[in-house]
Amino acid sequence: MKTLFILLMTPILLVSCKQGVNDSLQTSPARSANPDALWQASFPLTVYTDNTFSGAEQSVVTDSGESWETSISNDINFFNFAGTASNKSSESMNNFDDTTLGIYKSTTWNAGISSSVLAVTQLLGRIVNSGTSSEFLRIEHADIVVNYRDHDFSTTATPESGKYDLETVLVHEFGHFLGLYHTTSVSSSQTAMYPSISQFTVKREPKTIDATNIASKYGVSSGSIAAGEVSRRQYEDLGYETEEFSMQLELHADGNCVHKVNGVEIDHHQVDLASARH
Repeated sequence: MKTLFILLMTPILLVSCKQGVNDSLQTSPARSANPDALWQASFPLTVYTDNTFSGAEQSVVTDSGESWETSISNDINFFNFAGTASNKSSESMNNFDDTTLGIYKSTTWNAGISSSVLAVTQLLGRIVNSGTSSEFLRIEHADIVVNYRDHDFSTTATPESGKYDLETVLVHEFGHFLGLYHTTSVSSSQTAMYPSISQFTVKREPKTIDATNIASKYGVSSGSIAAGEVSRRQYEDLGYETEEFSMQLELHADGNCVHKVNGVEIDHHQVDLASARH
C-alpha cells in the first residue's frame, strides 16, 4: 500500500477539472512546476473493468483504452483488458489503493469529491529525483472511477438528452491514466484532453495533438519501439530523494477546474461551457 501524505511537500495531487483547466501540474515552490508523469513498468498494463458495467459499457471501456494505441499506429500496446473486477462502493478513494488497475462505476460516489465530477482518475506512485530539475512522477498504480450517482452516461455515438457520452469521458480519462494532463493550447475540438466535456461533446479518439503528446512521452518516433520500452532516458532515478504521491484528476461538469494537492486547493480555473459544445 502506498502512503497518502498530507503536506504539499509530499504530494497527494488532486487535480479537479470542472470542465476546464490548464496543463500545469502545480506543486510546492521548491519543485519543478511541470513534472512529467509516466509509467516505467513494461506495457501492456493489465486492466480490469467493473463487473457492474453492462456489456455495452464494458465494450466502451475497451474501445476507449485501445484508441490510444491506435492513435500511435499500435507502436505500443498500452493495455491488456483482462476481465472484470468487483465493484467498489467505498466512499474513500483510499479503497482503490490495491493491486488491481481498474475502471469502475460508482453509484455512491466519494466523500470529499464534488458531485459535479463526471469521473476521476487516481494515480499513485513516486516522485523521483524530488526537488531537482530532473524530477518526474513515476506512476505505479492507476484507477478510473465514473460518477453514476450524479450523472447519466450514454454508450451511443449520438448525444442523448441529459447524458454524457461515456466513451468521450473515458478516452479523456485514459489519457490521464497514461500520464497526460490537460491541453488548452488548442480549441476543444482539437484535443481529447481539453478540460471541458458537455452533454454535446463526442470525441471518441485522441486527436493529433494528443497522439503527438503520448508518442513523445513514451519515445515513439517514425519507427516502432519494443513493447513497453521507454526510450526517453532522461527519466532516470539519479539517486535524489524519492517521495510517494497520490494524484487525482477530476473531470467536472460545471466549467470549473480545481487543482488540489493532498486535499489542499492550489489552483482554480474556469472555462466557458459553450467551448465544449463540440
